[in-house]
Amino acid sequence: MQDFQVKDLTPGSYFSEPLYLDSKYILLAPEIPVTEALKKRLILWSYNKVKTEGRQVENMVTEPTPAKSESLNGAAVLQKDIHEKQEWETARKIYSDFLQFAERTFKEYLENDILNIQPISEAVKTVASNIRAYRRFLLNFDELHIQSPDPLINKAVRTTVLSLNLADILKYPPHKMIELGIACLLHDIGMFRLPKTLYTANRKLTPQERKSLMAHTIVGYQVLREHSFPMNIALSALEHQERIDGTGYPRQLTESKISDYGKIIAVADTYNALTSSRPYRDKRDGHSSIMDMLKNGKTKFDESILRALVLSLSIYPIGTAVELSNSAQGIVVDVNTEDPRNPIVKLLINGENEHFHDEPVIRTQGEEGIHVSRVLSGEEEEHLRELLNN
Repeated sequence: MQDFQVKDLTPGSYFSEPLYLDSKYILLAPEIPVTEALKKRLILWSYNKVKTEGRQVENMVTEPTPAKSESLNGAAVLQKDIHEKQEWETARKIYSDFLQFAERTFKEYLENDILNIQPISEAVKTVASNIRAYRRFLLNFDELHIQSPDPLINKAVRTTVLSLNLADILKYPPHKMIELGIACLLHDIGMFRLPKTLYTANRKLTPQERKSLMAHTIVGYQVLREHSFPMNIALSALEHQERIDGTGYPRQLTESKISDYGKIIAVADTYNALTSSRPYRDKRDGHSSIMDMLKNGKTKFDESILRALVLSLSIYPIGTAVELSNSAQGIVVDVNTEDPRNPIVKLLINGENEHFHDEPVIRTQGEEGIHVSRVLSGEEEEHLRELLNN
């Protein structure tokens, strides 16, 4: 494809072949004319060039009327909205089914001491097989709007989805992804044997209470071995609180002695803890949580797994409300895996606080183009999410 200067776009003209923003994002089909609004928006977004294999022409063979053009544009936007809603519905069903399965599994264990690996394996397999296709929906926990009344089950499910995503980035084969998913879903099973007040207290625990809480790793390991789970799965329950510098618990293991599953669950569990509400503190946004883990976690977590976390979530994780360098505001809807510093953002309001009715999605470009300038405050984010859900 050849470059075409945005300044040379003529409103009312057509292109003989599709016009692209880059090699992947189509702007116009040949039967849709260039508009003044499109040209202004490209300039606003700091795009100087677009791409096409065709040429700019004054008329098509069959020139559409303005009403026809408007109808085509509207139909394209409508079709896109319908497709995205269908994807959301599918992702919500995947997540809801998995959450309900987890609730049944832990209930059966607590009431009847039954814990079978086969149905857990099948449930994890379903999530693992869909993690890549529905990643940007399954990782947007706030917009899924699906929770269990039990905080331990929410934690288990969210951490499992995060761990499976990390495993996909790390190119784990399917059987290892399923093993990891089983280990992650059950990594805190020892907590179910502790008094609930230990993990729901809205105060600082006493030294004795903290010691009791830390025992959940050993209890979890024992539970899984008693129910004939493989050693690598049981070890994940024992080791997910270990840290590569030897400051974790229960055995103060260093990097080479911690299992791979234990290292992955440690990263996913920590990120989930930072971004989840607790009785004693509010949740943090994804951006500050990622930055904190990168800044302070290099001696605690495996570097390759931290890198996978950034590649899968970006510096601005999916669902983060941001302001761009042109003062437009929007929500991060996907990750640019080629450059995690510059996410893909759905724009909701422009610099004049006017709503983008078509809610365009753009790939941010770094300091030389439109880029993320800041993360929005809680109040600003709430206003944006109201627009997103209307």
